[in-house]
Amino acid sequence: MSTKLEELAEASSPASATQLAGLAEDLATKSEAAKLAAQDLSKDEPLSGIGSATWHTLWKAARAYSTEEAYPEHDFPKSLTRNSLEHFQ
Repeated sequence: MSTKLEELAEASSPASATQLAGLAEDLATKSEAAKLAAQDLSKDEPLSGIGSATWHTLWKAARAYSTEEAYPEHDFPKSLTRNSLEHFQ
């Protein structure tokens, strides 16, 4: 029981709080950097909204359809060949 109390005391110590605050700040900084990088990468895309929440939802749906229904034996995204594109013409 004393071990559990010692672990709890250590986890709630000022040093742990400082470490947690540092990690939270690091997460916020890296999240903002990732957001800015995504915006920069998508600025030259022919379609607007690349990387948006809607785009991510569509990408996840496409991945699920591809890996679960259309091409379960292939990694996503499955490359299309010229012959497979003729199906859509």
